[in-house]
Amino acid sequence: MSLLAKARQLRQVNGWWAYWFFTTLACAACATFVDVVLLQRKLNYFTGGFLARDYLAGWGARIVFLASSFLVDFAVLSVVVTGALWVALLARLRPRLALLVASVACLAPLAVVEFANYRLAEYLGDSFDLRLMFELSGRNLSEFFAVSPTGVAPDVLWVGVGGAALAGWLGLTVVRELSRHIWARTVGFVNPHALRALIASCSLLTVASVTVVVMRSASDAMDNGLRRKPTVMALSQLISVVSDVDRDGYGILGRISDPAPFDSRIHPYALDIPGNGVDEDGLAGDLPVDFPSYVEPAVPSGPWQHKPNIMFVLLESVRDDMVGSMVDGHPVTPELDKLAGSGARATAAYSHNGFTVQSRRHLFSGDLAGREGGPTLIDDFKKQGYEVAYFSGQDDSFGGEEGDTGISRADVAYDARSDRDRRYSSSATPGSLAVPLAVVLEHVDQFLKSRH
Repeated sequence: MSLLAKARQLRQVNGWWAYWFFTTLACAACATFVDVVLLQRKLNYFTGGFLARDYLAGWGARIVFLASSFLVDFAVLSVVVTGALWVALLARLRPRLALLVASVACLAPLAVVEFANYRLAEYLGDSFDLRLMFELSGRNLSEFFAVSPTGVAPDVLWVGVGGAALAGWLGLTVVRELSRHIWARTVGFVNPHALRALIASCSLLTVASVTVVVMRSASDAMDNGLRRKPTVMALSQLISVVSDVDRDGYGILGRISDPAPFDSRIHPYALDIPGNGVDEDGLAGDLPVDFPSYVEPAVPSGPWQHKPNIMFVLLESVRDDMVGSMVDGHPVTPELDKLAGSGARATAAYSHNGFTVQSRRHLFSGDLAGREGGPTLIDDFKKQGYEVAYFSGQDDSFGGEEGDTGISRADVAYDARSDRDRRYSSSATPGSLAVPLAVVLEHVDQFLKSRH
């Protein structure tokens, strides 16, 4: 090989690494800077202040956080830059356009996530849990946007559309150039520079993963800042998935770690069945092995001696401390207070399940395990000769079999699906469809007036 050819090859290698390094460096610095500004603005994370908790005290902690934050940003974004530059090389794009493609691929998704998190925090406060809201919406994107605060979803949608438009324009440019070179058979898919960069990125990801696990586990203040970064969110999810050997939803390296990584029956928040010799939730052990296992008691099959008229009222999303409370000298729940005064009340009542759909099913079935199918209160009363009427101001099909109360087996059944045009909710999706109380009472009155 001639000296000139060697010089040209060296320039190509150095040029690739320069593009890769400085593009990743610029994007990581931008991402870290934006995170620092938002953390300080939202939480007074670096200085403390009124109502600030789990913030960084001292320059040592701040420097460690900045170094960890930048390392994670650099490691995660280096993978994106590697892929973008590899595609740009295949399409033989001009250097400036290749750098633009790589920068947009890094920063556009981060901008959308940062904006969405910031807007949600403005409306719902810092305690809002996006993952929990997604779970409550049945892991359905249409339900998720339907129950999102008015003003947040449109803003996020517009930002997402803008980012997608820019990414789409660049993507079409890349695809057009790439297809042209593919038809001309001038594309070499194996690029040694990109392969070496990918190996370097994976090595950085390993170091960043260890750093995230150590820093988040060692300090609540570090965790408070790191877990809000989009790159840390993505890396933490990757760690959880990769380390979840038994596929029970909890990884070895997660902040809430799996006490039995090779046994899918045991994981945090699992339903612990007493006396079966297995500590399902990994908390406080299990009852002795010889302790009799729990068996769901059989429903009495004999006829009831007394069959009074019964009305069962189920309220959702009601704070227990509002019952019996006074505001400006007026009772908040006067009718419930009267019922409690003339009957009985329980002040020590606790929910065993934080999800409405499952809790509703448990209340109707009496089965704490939440098993699908089987009889509910509706079946029990019908078996005793009752006529059962069921009225609901929402769509009680939400949740499917897992949340079925047996409404379809009631003699008279009404829920919000029957009055979609009279709903007060902006969306008609099953999780948000609802009609006003007055509409429900109309149907209740019609039923009662037609009976003795």
